[in-house]
Order: sequence, then C-alpha cells, then structure tokens
Amino acid sequence: MISVIINRDLSPEEMDEIRAWAGSEKYKIFSLKVLSVEMEDVGVTKFELPPEKKAEINHSMLKTMVDFGDKIVNDKSISDWFSFEKAGIYYYQKFRTYFYMRELAYEHSVIEMHKSEYERVIYFAENSDLENYSDFSSEVIIRRSSNTKSKKPNYLSFFNYFLFVLIRSFFALLRIKRLGKIDHIVLDHAQRQSCLDINTLKMVQDNYVLSYLFDKLDSEFVILNFAQMPKLLSGGKFRIRKSHFSNVHKDKTRFYGEYILLRAILSSKIRKKLKDISVSLFDVYKKIENSALSKQEEFIISRYRALHKSSMLYVLKYFAYDRFFLKYTFKTISAIDENSPGVKSILDAAKKNSMTTIGIQHGALSDLHIAYMYSKHDKEKRVMTDYTLLWGDKWRDTLVNDGNFPYESIKITGQLRTDIIPKLKSVDKQSILKHIEPGKKLVVFASQPQQDPKLRRQAAVDVFSAVRDLEEVFLVIKPHPIERNDAGYYHNLAKETACSNYKIMHDMDLFLLLSVCDILITAFSTVGTETIYFYKPLIIHDPLKLDMQGYHKEGVAFQVTNDSELKNHIIKILKGDLSINQEAYDKYISRNAYKIDGKASERCVNFIKTLR
Repeated sequence: MISVIINRDLSPEEMDEIRAWAGSEKYKIFSLKVLSVEMEDVGVTKFELPPEKKAEINHSMLKTMVDFGDKIVNDKSISDWFSFEKAGIYYYQKFRTYFYMRELAYEHSVIEMHKSEYERVIYFAENSDLENYSDFSSEVIIRRSSNTKSKKPNYLSFFNYFLFVLIRSFFALLRIKRLGKIDHIVLDHAQRQSCLDINTLKMVQDNYVLSYLFDKLDSEFVILNFAQMPKLLSGGKFRIRKSHFSNVHKDKTRFYGEYILLRAILSSKIRKKLKDISVSLFDVYKKIENSALSKQEEFIISRYRALHKSSMLYVLKYFAYDRFFLKYTFKTISAIDENSPGVKSILDAAKKNSMTTIGIQHGALSDLHIAYMYSKHDKEKRVMTDYTLLWGDKWRDTLVNDGNFPYESIKITGQLRTDIIPKLKSVDKQSILKHIEPGKKLVVFASQPQQDPKLRRQAAVDVFSAVRDLEEVFLVIKPHPIERNDAGYYHNLAKETACSNYKIMHDMDLFLLLSVCDILITAFSTVGTETIYFYKPLIIHDPLKLDMQGYHKEGVAFQVTNDSELKNHIIKILKGDLSINQEAYDKYISRNAYKIDGKASERCVNFIKTLR
C-alpha cells in the first residue's frame, strides 16, 4: 500500500491525481495541513506528529545548534570562525536556522514513520530543501510545488522607505548635539501598540514593554529608536505613518537610528570593510564544509550560505553603530529582544566600544528558547549581554541552569508592565464593559501566531465552538501584535463555527482587559503569566498536553484539550464550581514577577545608573 501525504497547496492537476488515487484501495491519503474546499469530497485522514516526538525533535535540534557553534575546525570553534571583531554572525542566524531545520525535522520524521508502515511514500512538500536535509530511499518520492514564482520588489514601498530614512535622518541631525550630555541609551525598536498611559490611563500608541520605563528616564538617558527594515525585495510593504515621528514621552531625549545607518551606507570605508568580510565569510563556509561534518551540520552551513545577504546587513549595522559609538561616548545600552540579530549587532558594537550592555526581559523564557540558550564556551566569551534584568527567580534559574548565563549577570527587578496594576485597581469595571458588551461575562482569548498552523487553527475553532451557545458569555479576541492584519482569519473561523457573540479588539490595552475580564484563554502565551497577576482564572488550550509554560503544573491554570472540555470549564468557573488556587497564585507571582508594587521600572533605572 502507498501512503500519500499532503503538506502544501495543490495544483488543479494534482487534486485530480489525488482524487483518482483516493478511489483505489492501493493508496491511503493523509494531510498535515488544512486542505482547500475543492478537496472536501476526498477521503483524507488528518495526521499529526505525536507531541512526544515533537518535543524530542525540539530538544535535539536546539542541542545541535548550540553544540555546532563549539565544534572545532582547524583549532578554532565555528562560532569564532564566524566572528569578525565583535560581530558574532553565528549568533545572528542561529535563531532562524534552528526553526527552519526544526520544521524540516518534523517533516522528515513524518516520512520515516510512514515509510515503516507502507511500501512507498509520496510526499507533497512545500519546502524544496527537504531532500537536501535528508537522504531518502527510493521508496520515498518527494513532490515539490511547481509554483516557484517569487514576489516582485515593491518599488512604491522602496520609495516610501527611502523617504522615511531621509526624514528621520534629518530630524536626528537636528538633535545630535544633545548626545554629548547623555550617559545611557535605551533602544526602542518595537512596533507601536495601544497601551495605557500610566499617568492618565488613556490609550496611547507606544512601546508596549518599555513605555513605563521610558516614563522614569531622566536627562542622563536617550531613547534611540529605529524601525525594523522591511523585506522590500520579496514584495514587503512599507508605509510612512504618523507614529514614526510622534513621541508620547515628549520630555525625553529621542534619537533616530536611521541616521546612523545612512551615514554608514554613505561611507566608502565601511563599504570596503563589508566587501572584505563578505569575501572572508565565503572562505569560512568553504573551510567548514571541507571539514568532517554530519549530514545535519552540512545542512546548517548551507543555511548560513543561503542567509549570507542577511548576515551582511547585520554586519553593516554593526559597523554603523561602531562608527557612531567611536564618536559619541556612552556608558550603557539597554534593550529588549537583545538576542535578535538586529539588536545584537548593535550591542556587539557597543561591547567593542567598552559600553555595558543590558538585556531586559520582555517575554517568557524556557529551555527551548533558542535565543537564550548558550554553551559553556559562549559563557566564557561572554557572548550574552553583560547584565540581564529579569522578572523573577524562575527566569534566572532557566538562564543560569539551561542557558549558561553567569549567575552574577542576572538582576531581578520585576516585570515593567506590572507597574500599572496598582493603578488599575481603581478602574470602574462597568465603565469599560459598556464599550464591549454590558451585562455579559467577559471571556478573553489571547491568540498567538503559533509555529504549527494546525494548532493555531484548532485553538481558535475550539474557543469559538465553546462559547457560541453560552448566552451569558461575550468573547473578546485579543490578537498577538504580529497578527495585526489577521482579523479576516478569525472572522472566517467564527463564521465556520457559527459563533456571533464575539469581538476582535486589537487596540484595547491587554492589562485593561485583564482587569475586567472573568476568564482568559490562551495556548502558551506570556499573557497567561500576566493573567495570574490579576488573580483571574486562566485556561490553557493544550491539545498536545505539552504545558509549555508550566501553568498547569504549577497549579495556576486549567488545562483543556478540545472545545467540549473548554466549554465545561467556562461554565463551572462562572458558576463558582471551579476557582483559582490562591496559594499557588501567590507563590507563582513571587517566583515569576518578584513584586507587583508599581516600582519595577524604577528598579531598572536605578540599577542602570549604578553602572558608571
């Protein structure tokens, strides 16, 4: 018997081919993804990789990536081969390579499982790299997509971004004299989101994580803002917005990073250095490829080759900020998402210029967070930031025990966002609910763009199905910021499940929602942690029972696997048959957030000022 596995969109010809196979006893048709409506009449069995297998792959792939950086080639580690001055290119691409290989490993595992049960496997693959990732026997046929059209460059967005850079550079030039009196930099690169002003409790567009920290900054600090560079060559769009030039914290010194980057691009000296490093990097690829490598290690190097242009952009940013820090002297630089390549390249340049680098926790951490997992060799080189400001002891244990962070580099200051919680205790619940659905019990679903699209869809479908017949309940969908343009996705799923008692709310502040909601549902988002700070019931939708954030294990969340379980839990909570574990909540807050006292931002600023 032949196994046919579908994991991509099919052409009309391929659909006809599979319909013919479905009518034969010789073939068994499986799908790893949601198929189009044209395939609804075909008998297809949904297949999912067992959760324990996924967990095994996750840990194995992470270990492979961390260990590979320490592999010695010609008396030198691979991570050192990829280092130029303080620019650590291996670390810039570690995150992307890990996720790319992990998805291929999932697919490889699915094929191997079917290969052991069927005479032949026909696999419809989206990713053309699957065959390069593994050597399949003749019993496996990989069918790649014939649609290889790439998106055309968006020339209007090119013009918009060029104009944006020029305008921001002009404003930066007007402010550059102020930098001579500044000691500390705080990077601001996050997309603007709606959040509450801590003084007025009105909605403003600001950095969701750092807004309350910005309020505490004085004349010794500059907020250095830069926008993420859009992927214009692959059809990405860019529009100039008012928020690119507005400043919520008008009394704070603000500077634009586009000026720093533009000056570097115009520098013939830096362009020459980039060219030389590019040539050297290709020599590094070749040197490592010619050493003794496993199949997986060969693939890692092939990915670094494929990401070469991206790597050079990060090196350009490194040189741009190195040039800037040589001219303007600062003592410290602080940032969230400090291990992402766009930020790490800046922090590397800061280290070269003897600045103290500080990372500020912005989300939940685990031993599977590749951006925070380092080796003992990395620890010796102090690849991570000089200091990391964390929410609580739990996160320190993770970084020290699993991520090889130096214990003395960790400082516990609490979670910045919690500074508003004491003020929200005085908010009138009914004045908020009248803008949503008065008289109803409010259930909030905090969605997230999960790596597995099937799990993302199942979470939303189960939530809609669970609440659609509960007349006393109104559902608010609070999308993740990355899902800004995904309203249609959730509206379609609501229509599919016949759910009408809901509303999608992008702009209402999450903490304001948490202060008035009756129940919060999520998968494994950090929002779950923040729900606990308000002592509200938390339900995690966890069909694979992975409990990725440990909410259920620590007794602060109810775990459900499907829509019927979810519906029963909602009903029991609202009736009072289920309630939170007060003692577990208290313990969790102490371990995860130190104190909810409105002073986390103040503690951060005070610590930074001690670094002189």
